Amino acid sequence: MLCNPDVFLRALETHEKIKYNKLEDFLRKNRGEVLKMVWYEYNEEEYIRDEKEISRKDGRFEDMKRAAENEAYQAALFEKFNL
Repeated sequence: MLCNPDVFLRALETHEKIKYNKLEDFLRKNRGEVLKMVWYEYNEEEYIRDEKEISRKDGRFEDMKRAAENEAYQAALFEKFNL
């Protein structure tokens, strides 16, 4: 499998930064994560989509929790959705 040249150059730059003590502590401490980001290429659109999905699910959970605990909110939902 051939490596994307940009990915290879970023990996090389990461190695050089470690070699020349630029950000050495951070890069050594987080080497696995740094290399993972380099090799798997950070996809901002996918990250944003995933975060929105997580937020949407969290919002649903909060609504369900509120409905379970608040009778007035339950009644409002029943009325809103004709249940």
